[in-house]
Amino acid sequence: MLHTRDLIPTPIWNYQSIEFFEDLELWEGLDLANSFKYLTEVSFTDHIDIYTDASKNENGVGAAFVVPSKSIVQKFKLDGNLTVFDAEVIALTKAANFASLSFTLGANVRICSDSKSAISALKSFYWSKKPAPETVLCHTSLQEVVNMGIHLTLQWIPGHMGIPGNEQADVAAKDATISGEETSSAVTPSIVYAISSIIQKLKHESFINNQAKSSNWFVTKKQKQFFEKELYSKISRQQGKILFRLRSEHVGTNSYLARFYNENPKCSYCDQVETVNHLLLQCPVTDRHRQKLHDLMCANKLKDYHDLLGSSAAIDENVTVISAIVEFLHKISRDKSL
Repeated sequence: MLHTRDLIPTPIWNYQSIEFFEDLELWEGLDLANSFKYLTEVSFTDHIDIYTDASKNENGVGAAFVVPSKSIVQKFKLDGNLTVFDAEVIALTKAANFASLSFTLGANVRICSDSKSAISALKSFYWSKKPAPETVLCHTSLQEVVNMGIHLTLQWIPGHMGIPGNEQADVAAKDATISGEETSSAVTPSIVYAISSIIQKLKHESFINNQAKSSNWFVTKKQKQFFEKELYSKISRQQGKILFRLRSEHVGTNSYLARFYNENPKCSYCDQVETVNHLLLQCPVTDRHRQKLHDLMCANKLKDYHDLLGSSAAIDENVTVISAIVEFLHKISRDKSL
């Protein structure tokens, strides 16, 4: 029996992440299939691979997954009204459920699917306004795997390109339309509604959490919209762009770049993680350039970098502080890289 409480997603600021590979880089001189083989040999030799696929034909709708290293094949005959996309997502759900039951803390698992749309929907799950019922269940199942301490990668692979695991899954999915285990989506409309409400609540809590960290006034309280509008009218476009990025913390600090690229999150000058706070106020190597910032903080009774980026001081005082921030960033040659 599936309960709403079983599907509560982990808050996005406090969860172990699923690693997504939506694209496959072509290695020099290799086609997609051989590029995948090369990637596996270089980066995934210690992973257990699970391949999923789905099929819809005159016999019905089927989903399947295979685990070649363990000679496991699982086939599921689905409701004939489901789309191929639904079936692809259900195949991923079944694979995730298998992983959570079969592997333990520290295991490395890679689930491979030739459905780029399914992987994309799962990757953007928390930002989707109305996730499909099957996507809700699938993401929850995948998250359960990583919450167990299993390193999980979701990999797109090209279909019908001769990749053995994908070919096996393709055959199994076609067979599933005839002889698969009878199964159906366990997500009822009432559960979908409940989960949608929970997701919206989590999004709001995440927003409030990030707001508290970044003093991100300009996207929050209505009573401060006029203040922000006047403030931005008194600074240059370049200053406004830098201020926006610093406040939101979506800025070219090493800790931010490390979230998306294989970058070192530490400061280029010292051994500390380079956050917005570290960049503006903490790095000892650039301290000689920030005397003006320190003087303004003392004069305006600004306690920390949150106040520095959005204090309750008068407009003109804010403009002076923002100008000093941009001047400081220019002195340390970071105004262009943010």
